[in-house]
Amino acid sequence: MDNHIEIDTISLSKTFLIITYVASFTIPFLIGGPQILVGILVNIALIYAAITYKDIKTLFPLFFLPSIGVLTRGYIFGPFTPLLFYMVPFIWASNATLILVIKNLYVEKKFNYFFTLLIASLIKTFVLYLSAYGYFSFKILPAIFLKTMGFNQFLTATIAGIIVYMIIKTKNLNLIKK
Repeated sequence: MDNHIEIDTISLSKTFLIITYVASFTIPFLIGGPQILVGILVNIALIYAAITYKDIKTLFPLFFLPSIGVLTRGYIFGPFTPLLFYMVPFIWASNATLILVIKNLYVEKKFNYFFTLLIASLIKTFVLYLSAYGYFSFKILPAIFLKTMGFNQFLTATIAGIIVYMIIKTKNLNLIKK
């Protein structure tokens, strides 16, 4: 009987992981905008996965899937979507950074959740803003990218982290350490 329960737990975990993958792609693909809403929802998936799944290799698709969803949809930035291709490697890096910082500082090293969230959100924002600023400086990207890859990223990651905290606390999953 114990083996049956263990198998069901593993199956359930894999099912939720697949749902997380699908959500990270379909949220930007199906919803499209506004960017703040899409960003919050995608960051919820990223942060929740970083806290929930132990094996870092299972999180790799989450680095890439949200931006692939955005590019496939092609509407979040309207006429600026083709310019988003310049930012894709940095979006991947920022998603990886968000996930890895939370996994490292909070999950593994047991740092305070909100301190970790602040650090992860700031690093994600700096990765995106500095790359957008570089492209803007060379007149490759328009100024709108400075806002969308700057403060908006910090805002969406931070709000998402607060929502994840409330979800976990509400569900009593005991994943948030004091």
